[in-house]
Amino acid sequence: AVERFAARIGAAKSPVLLVGEEVARFGLQDAIRRLMATRTIPAFMTVLGKGALSETSPGILGVYAGVLSASPAARVAVEASDLVVMLGSQVTDVSCGVFTADLDPGRLLIAKCDWVGDGASRFEGRISFPRFVEALAARVPAGAPRGWSAPPRPRPGDSLMDRYMAAIDHGLAADEVLVTDTGDSTYGSLVVRPRRDRGYLASSFYNTMGFAVPAALGAALAEPGTRP
Repeated sequence: AVERFAARIGAAKSPVLLVGEEVARFGLQDAIRRLMATRTIPAFMTVLGKGALSETSPGILGVYAGVLSASPAARVAVEASDLVVMLGSQVTDVSCGVFTADLDPGRLLIAKCDWVGDGASRFEGRISFPRFVEALAARVPAGAPRGWSAPPRPRPGDSLMDRYMAAIDHGLAADEVLVTDTGDSTYGSLVVRPRRDRGYLASSFYNTMGFAVPAALGAALAEPGTRP
């Protein structure tokens, strides 16, 4: 499976990575960056994967989720790619932008816990997702170095929520973790750029009301030097 993924990535003209929540869960951020560096492959995050990687790092271009994408340009970049490599992402209504994600199965590779394949079929039986990602980062053939594209930024809006999120994004510090409650706080903050890996926490799957306060306390206890 590693060889098949590496060959497809090596042959693609405009591949992108779509990074999910399992990358953060298994601490695979460095492996993802090594994979990106092989061929200057940009990375987008799913709604559930947001926060896995710092969105101010080179090549990290925001959130893709169909109509919920952080910007129209982010949506176009992913859906126009000739190869989308989904890594560690569970396919749900949320990660698919309420089923508006337009991803051609013929241009899709998928690797997650216990499942590796393309948009049509599974390649082989159960695998270790962390080992697979590490092996893939070491196996993809190097391409000619290129500069990273600038992250697409949403057009500033005039609504109160747009101004509120822009102020949060402007003031977010490198040691801070953004913790959001459900609703507007979660989906409005998809445009905010965490400055650190694991810099964003949200109950994006269950949309649990009352999540933010206990999650902030948990983050502070887990990393005493962190400022939620």
